[in-house]
Amino acid sequence: MITFAVWLISGLSGAWQRYFGPIRFVKSRVCCILAGAAVFFGGVSQAQVADGVYHGLDGAQGIAVQIVQVEDGYIVDIVSASSGQARFEAEAVPNGVRGPLVLQGKKGIVEFRRIPVGLSMVWRPDAGGDELIYAFTNANLELPQLPPGYKDPPPPGATRVNPVDFLTSYEFWEAAQVARTYDGLDDKYRVIMKSFATVHTDILWKLCRAPVAPDQLTDALRGQGVTCSAVQNKIRNMQQSGKFSSFKRAVHFEKTDASVAVECAWGANSAQICARAARRTQQATLSLETAGTVLGRF
Repeated sequence: MITFAVWLISGLSGAWQRYFGPIRFVKSRVCCILAGAAVFFGGVSQAQVADGVYHGLDGAQGIAVQIVQVEDGYIVDIVSASSGQARFEAEAVPNGVRGPLVLQGKKGIVEFRRIPVGLSMVWRPDAGGDELIYAFTNANLELPQLPPGYKDPPPPGATRVNPVDFLTSYEFWEAAQVARTYDGLDDKYRVIMKSFATVHTDILWKLCRAPVAPDQLTDALRGQGVTCSAVQNKIRNMQQSGKFSSFKRAVHFEKTDASVAVECAWGANSAQICARAARRTQQATLSLETAGTVLGRF
């Protein structure tokens, strides 16, 4: 049991502090928390029991969550590979649990709710301000595999960003890395990506979650009929309603055409392939789709 838990934690990236900053952690027997968990979700009156460990996706990579029912409510443990454990008491809410959590020295309320991939997490500061929204998956479910051609983000200060690598890999980068790299793209590649509204919406979701707004954010939002707050709220609703998976399928379907168009602009592919890509890009542009219309479909 202990060996398994140590292996699981060591395989995660410890992104908690990069995203949330200092948290009031208490050191505990982390291995025992991860092993043999009984996690409770569902309505307040009819809670559903699901055994297993949940660990973070995207910006929550490196974090594991367990929620255990006790006599007078629930105990929530949030385990970071680098920072130990945060524990707090929670109460049942429809389809999940809710309780107090201190992040970055600020008091707030966190909710974990069941979604198709596992759990959604929404933390709201008591004093007002931006929410933090993350998703977690059951450890027994297969995680998305890195796509063929995946590349790590270029280092800070890189003078030339490969747009093909960006489009292939951005979903697996931290929001701050996506924002920095998006700023480093040549304008023509950003224009092409913006033509494919569903892909651009997914990129916007990353840009809007960056701790420091990218220089190109204003341009990325121009003409899209949305604000960053609207993008984050809508995708949070998708995660809670179960529509997020459909949105991501639409992103990946459209990304096929967007990738070919970017490759052609980069100098790859044959003239015949690029002629078809140009027509598809023109069709996408003339469709007048925006992030607003995309989000309105989900």
